[in-house]
Amino acid sequence: MSGTPKKGEKGKGDKIFAVRRVSLRKTKAGKNYLDLLLANSEGEIVGRKWDVKSRDSLPEVGTVIVTEGKEDTYNDTPQWIMTKWKVADNKEREEAELVPSVGGDHEARWERLIEAAKGIKAEGLRGLTVALFEQNKESIMGATAAKMMHSAGRGGLMEHVDSLLTMAKGLGPQLEGVDSDLLVAGILLHDIGKIREMMCEPALDYTTEGRMLGHIVIGSMMIDEAAKKRGMPQEEVLPLLHLVVSHHGTKEFGSPVAPMTPEAVALHHLDSIDAKLNAMSGSKEKGLFWHNNLRQFVFLSQEVSNSQGESPVDSGSESNRTASKEEEAPSTPRTPTHQGEKEPKDTPLPKEESGGLF
Repeated sequence: MSGTPKKGEKGKGDKIFAVRRVSLRKTKAGKNYLDLLLANSEGEIVGRKWDVKSRDSLPEVGTVIVTEGKEDTYNDTPQWIMTKWKVADNKEREEAELVPSVGGDHEARWERLIEAAKGIKAEGLRGLTVALFEQNKESIMGATAAKMMHSAGRGGLMEHVDSLLTMAKGLGPQLEGVDSDLLVAGILLHDIGKIREMMCEPALDYTTEGRMLGHIVIGSMMIDEAAKKRGMPQEEVLPLLHLVVSHHGTKEFGSPVAPMTPEAVALHHLDSIDAKLNAMSGSKEKGLFWHNNLRQFVFLSQEVSNSQGESPVDSGSESNRTASKEEEAPSTPRTPTHQGEKEPKDTPLPKEESGGLF
């Protein structure tokens, strides 16, 4: 990068991003350009750098870069058009706000969760749950619940679990026939695998283990291993493992089995309620519109939006949730044009993640 980026007029300036994806492509005119997916605490944005020379170096996936550019819009989707970039130095990395942090008092939230674990009356379940929490305190406190969909950011996992505990407590007598100890343990541990499935550095993303196995498998492995070390009999561990593997509801949405017990049914619906309401409350749009992550129309105010809420490409699918990730495969963009040529109206921007529910 020649020179240091300087802040300019409105809509232009410096921005620091973590690089999620990068590829060298060609326009219809045969000129090289960079196609990137960039991320910081504001979320993800498609990046472009035009007129790239074959001898130019390319940013590497996973690095943090300082860019000079401006924000543009194509098909109502923001893009960051880079004019210059360089690898961030240590000071710039430390000062960069690449990962958001959810609100609330994280220490107080941790105390509520550990107290709930210690409040489980069944000795085996209590010992297992407390041990997994205390052994993984730092990871749990910093973990996100999702990459985009709900409670995304440092402390998001605790926020999500705390919300489920609050809802379960509020239902109280309505949860007739439900083993409260098993349900509490299931709420606390159903997403424990996310501490290894996802990472917050340099930006919210999946680990290699997370992409290959997913949090349901990872969490089941963690619980099973801890239970064996404690000598817990299988008949005590199996109902808890069932809550973990069934909490997404169906095979279509990532669970190998459907909920078969009262506790599993309760956990699945509590989880779904929290995730969906969190996704809706985080939306900046109002009125009637198509919610990309929920894959349905939603209405969030008394005033109907003027937009007809056109569904995105492939919006006919019922859901895009999968066992281990909250994403759909990146689309392959058609070759864009540059400097005066019009891009086809139906050319979709590449999408790395569209969000799942859990």
